Amino acid sequence: MIHRIASALGYLLYTGVVLLALLWFLFPADSVRLWVEAQLDQINPSLAWRIQDLQLTPMGLVAADINITGRDQLHTPFVQVDRLRIRPDLMKLLRTNETLLLYQAKVLGGTVWGRAALTGNRVDVTCSGTLKDVQIDRMKGVWQVLGRSASGGLSGRFSFQGPWRRPTQGCLRVDLVVTHGAIDLQQPVLGLEQLEFSRAVAVVSLRNRVVTVKQGKVESRLLSGEYEGTVILSPYFLESVLRIQGFLEPRPELLSGLHDEMMVSLIRKQLRDGKLPFTVSGTVLNPGILFKGTSGVIDGIIQRGAR
Repeated sequence: MIHRIASALGYLLYTGVVLLALLWFLFPADSVRLWVEAQLDQINPSLAWRIQDLQLTPMGLVAADINITGRDQLHTPFVQVDRLRIRPDLMKLLRTNETLLLYQAKVLGGTVWGRAALTGNRVDVTCSGTLKDVQIDRMKGVWQVLGRSASGGLSGRFSFQGPWRRPTQGCLRVDLVVTHGAIDLQQPVLGLEQLEFSRAVAVVSLRNRVVTVKQGKVESRLLSGEYEGTVILSPYFLESVLRIQGFLEPRPELLSGLHDEMMVSLIRKQLRDGKLPFTVSGTVLNPGILFKGTSGVIDGIIQRGAR
């Protein structure tokens, strides 16, 4: 009896190994790759996904050189993923009827990893993970469209739940940290054409096509600031509406760099407890900033101070 059971297990193991080998060597990589690209292209018609290589390995499904571009900007990627590895979470797969996956990716010089689960209806997905040292200056397509540049290392944690085909209708939360960064300003503010900062943080959430920004803070050698607000998403992202408010707290090093004592004195008088309130409105492509001091709107002072 023991011999028969051992023989049966041996044949079963042999069959499993053969099937895995066949699946590995005969995996229709090109067909699957084209099918995945087509599915991803349907998420947002303005974006195009291109996967250079897709392979099934003993360590899971591996995709290489994934480019996400605009339909009219195919040669300048918004995001580039050097390598993505996906494998089933076998330990949890045996205890639940959900499809549980582990993933790890090399993205824009940084790393993203976490887990995802596809629910029984195969429509909704839950996903969580961590990102570390993603270099935002490598998002060349994004900054080209926005007409400015930015840099810094992006890290944080995120979670998402919702339909994978319509992600803007899901619920997303991201705790973001950007370190050693800089961003171009559309117009000079207090003499600055570019804001360099040591650290910027924010808690970003998405629900019902509205992005909410809370606990936003920025620290630099020249100033500090806090901000919060919303971004109402549009089908064309660059037309999404901004509603952000906060304040800047200029440091002595910033005001002394204006080289205009009369202007510095006037700006100091407009500060509220050492802070300068502001609001940002308009669209992602064309934002506008408005400063208010103790005497009301003082944009003219800010712009003259910038010259």
